[in-house]
Amino acid sequence: NIIDINLTIGVAIGENALHDSLAALNMAKEENLNYKIFENDKQFKSNIEFNKKWKQEIKNAIKENRIKAFVQPIVNKNKKIEKYECLMRMEKIKENGDLEYIPPFYLDVAMKTKQYLTISKMMIENSFEVFKDGGEFSINLSFFDIRTESMKGFLEELILLFKAEGRVTFEILESEGIEDYNIVKEFLDYFREKYGVKIAIDDFGSGYSNFKRIMDLKPDFIKIDGSLIKDIAVDSNSFLLVKTMVSYAKELNIKVVAEFVHNKETFDTCKYLEIDLFQGYYFSPPVKLEDLKI
Repeated sequence: NIIDINLTIGVAIGENALHDSLAALNMAKEENLNYKIFENDKQFKSNIEFNKKWKQEIKNAIKENRIKAFVQPIVNKNKKIEKYECLMRMEKIKENGDLEYIPPFYLDVAMKTKQYLTISKMMIENSFEVFKDGGEFSINLSFFDIRTESMKGFLEELILLFKAEGRVTFEILESEGIEDYNIVKEFLDYFREKYGVKIAIDDFGSGYSNFKRIMDLKPDFIKIDGSLIKDIAVDSNSFLLVKTMVSYAKELNIKVVAEFVHNKETFDTCKYLEIDLFQGYYFSPPVKLEDLKI
């Protein structure tokens, strides 16, 4: 019989090697690593406390249904809203009693503590509820979401329940590092053909993925990464790179969305490059749908 053994290792050197190596071992487990080397006691304690704090915050938010969908409009060149992107926020009551809404910097902690799928599903369901009366909207899906067996049926139920056929777009991160494009393609093709779901590649240009493999997914939209858009009015390299991307997309009949449009100069430059749609704080920050003032 062949027995496969998987090890997780904590490593430390010094007077407190046993104690420190155990701390490193716990961090390796939390971060899903094969090994972790203890480097700095203060840093380790800080990381452990951060993870511990946000593990509990996420747990409470799940229990109290405080994962909410904010929306950011996506507009055309005339500043008319065409659709919305749904973005995750955690609702929290501050000490003075006011509500605050926290962006999802805690997703890594959620992944390490096996809470990610729960908050992802809560976010997706809330997005459908926000647009129950109509309107086009997009939701973000990670490779983890796509490869999770239960997600397909979950999305189908929501599409049918909220009559969202043809109204929803799945945004897939290029920068995330997709491990198996065949899984992603099969998943997206199924929803596109059966429910009229549109496909967007988010953060396009930020990663090192092969363009051909990305285009094999046949997206309806590519969203140019914000790091290229934010300085496009003053950075000739960004300008030329985005110009090439837009030309490439138009050859394939794919619409281009500029993210991080934060001022008029950026908006005007993107229009000059014949980008189709625009998103950013110049138009509106992410807000509750009822608070949108554009």
